[in-house]
Amino acid sequence: MKKNKDIEVSVTEKKQNSKGQKAEVQELSIGKKVIGEVEKIEDKKFVVTIEGEGPKFVKSFDEGYETLISHWNLFQ
Repeated sequence: MKKNKDIEVSVTEKKQNSKGQKAEVQELSIGKKVIGEVEKIEDKKFVVTIEGEGPKFVKSFDEGYETLISHWNLFQ
């Protein structure tokens, strides 16, 4: 039977988005690789940014994390 590897997932909080504007942004990394960002636009409206993909809209940071991790699992 194949053993599952432990994967280090970390979230870094930033105070500005990729356009340099002030915003609440959290960057998700797996190991040393950044896989995407979740930015709060307003209450219950967040945008997920994945390199090479269009924006995806979600309702919470947690839902954004799930979107990033599932995308990483599919295309890793």
